[in-house]
Amino acid sequence: MRAHKTLMAIAVAPLLLLATPASGKSKTMTVGQDVSTDTYTISARRGTAGVAEKGHIEVRVEARQGYELSPEQGIKVKMKGAPKNLEWGQAKLSAADGQFSKDATEFRVRVPFRAERIGDYPVKGRVKFKMCRGDECKRVSRSFDTAVVVH
Repeated sequence: MRAHKTLMAIAVAPLLLLATPASGKSKTMTVGQDVSTDTYTISARRGTAGVAEKGHIEVRVEARQGYELSPEQGIKVKMKGAPKNLEWGQAKLSAADGQFSKDATEFRVRVPFRAERIGDYPVKGRVKFKMCRGDECKRVSRSFDTAVVVH
């Protein structure tokens, strides 16, 4: 019976995380939801890896409606403290750690991690960047939630 529950948890884990608030009521949290506005989208895709294997979370920022990301002004991705049994390979990343598209409307970076135990680990981060359209520029600082699933 225990093995069956473990397999069920592993099979379901990539789709949902279950969080239980202090009130005791169960709350379902969708993993890897995009943060989106009319002018940009931030997506942080869930990372998966085996125990003690290197894995990564991919963070992508996309500028829209004629805006471009400003490589000169930099872009920063910072992961918040890692949960127990999970270790960031690099918790603070910059423009030099990722890649901009040729037209500077998209930026991608991989946040490396390694985990010591099987489990689902909710993680949080923040991305800061500047985007411009002509002379109009906006500074953006947004948090994101995603997860690491270790099998």
